Amino acid sequence: EKQVCDLKEQLDEAEETNAREKVACVENERVLSEDLEDMRETTESIVKEKTQLQESLELAQSQLSEYETRMEREAEDVAIKLLKFEHAREYTLAEFREKECLLVAQVEKLTSELEDQKNEKEDIMSKLESHKEKLANDRKQLDG
Repeated sequence: EKQVCDLKEQLDEAEETNAREKVACVENERVLSEDLEDMRETTESIVKEKTQLQESLELAQSQLSEYETRMEREAEDVAIKLLKFEHAREYTLAEFREKECLLVAQVEKLTSELEDQKNEKEDIMSKLESHKEKLANDRKQLDG
């Protein structure tokens, strides 16, 4: 009977230990379940953030590509305008030099004509002076 009582006592202790371990196991399962749910939520949040970052990166790359294309076009336009300007400048310089040569030739021609007229005037003045003297001599002869 003492053995039965001891065995009963051991059985009661074992049942109590088993019940405590069951409670601890249920609590551990609940904590693990909460941790697992937290990890799931964290993983979903990370995946969402990664997706948003990827979309932002793709948008930024697209905008950069568009900007680079626009800058290339603008650089080409500027180069074309610069070439046109250089051509126009060279043409204008050539025109200016041509006009300058024409003006120099015109000035030289006018200077020559002016010199000729000056010489002609001096000849006429000299002839007038000669006629004047002749007239003065003729008058003296007529008067004298």
